[in-house]
Amino acid sequence: MVKNLKSILFPEIDKEKLREIAGKIAGTLIKRFSEYEKHLLKEQFGDITSEVLESEVVRIILEKRQKLQDREEVSFSFLYTIVKNKLIDEYVKKKTVTGSEPIEADVFKEDVNYVRKIFILELVEIVKENFSERELEILCWVISKERKEESGFLKEMSQNAKYKAWSRLKPKLSDVFKNCGGVNEEEFFLFCEIFMSEICSRFR
Repeated sequence: MVKNLKSILFPEIDKEKLREIAGKIAGTLIKRFSEYEKHLLKEQFGDITSEVLESEVVRIILEKRQKLQDREEVSFSFLYTIVKNKLIDEYVKKKTVTGSEPIEADVFKEDVNYVRKIFILELVEIVKENFSERELEILCWVISKERKEESGFLKEMSQNAKYKAWSRLKPKLSDVFKNCGGVNEEEFFLFCEIFMSEICSRFR
């Protein structure tokens, strides 16, 4: 799924693939909304599930379709950011800030690297919230190994045990990435960089 998603919107809309992407965006949003944001959204929709939000995600993407046509590349992270900002603007911000200006249009003015970083920061948080402390340290060890750095992680484990632990963890990490729309090579390197900076220092 890691590709230019513009092809699902142009020249014709691929409804099946659009629904698939919308479901993954909705699922990721549910993981990242604060409890207060969920409360306000429940007032609007009655319940907050991937199925409930999916139609809203499709609506927002189709609303922005003409603007998206002008972009050379449309990534999952870009669509995710557009949708999240629009939902917050419509159902959260208007209830908390009187006379506020819309914020979703700003995404189109942002550098693609900025939008990518915002998404990867959220992806790191999702991993942090769903992995145990040991699993986080295993991931720190793998990243440091791939970067050929002195790790100091998992000192009490043999090399064989470390590799076995990683083989068990790898499918779980792959599922997280897949459920969040997938990551390309640049996004993966950025994920590793941020993860090492934000998470791994505690295990050294």
